[in-house]
Amino acid sequence: MEFSASLNSLSEIMDYIREQAQVHEVPASLISKMELACEEAVVNIISYAYRKKSGKLEVVCQKKGQRFEIILRDYGIPFNPIDVTINPQFDTPVLERRVGGMGIFLLRKTIDEVSYQREGKHNILRLAFNLS
Repeated sequence: MEFSASLNSLSEIMDYIREQAQVHEVPASLISKMELACEEAVVNIISYAYRKKSGKLEVVCQKKGQRFEIILRDYGIPFNPIDVTINPQFDTPVLERRVGGMGIFLLRKTIDEVSYQREGKHNILRLAFNLS
């Protein structure tokens, strides 16, 4: 399914992912965890891949054995969100922490497997969740 890569489309994108998870009988407890990770990934793509230009985001959801995968493909500038060095400042008061990085940290902690590849002019982010 293809969407406009804009924050205005975020709700529609998340609804689609949730519906696909339900169709593929993903447990409800995993769906909420998946939504958190997917929302972070989608917002990162919208924010960085197109740099305030319009663009498209393709979302593919599929079940492979005991895994549910969400593939996010965009046509923006090369951007690997999982190649970001993260050093959360948990020992620093919230108001004194530097902005950014926490979402990617949460994404990595929530997903069972995440991978990125650049294929031609496409960024492809694959998020995999174990169903067992």
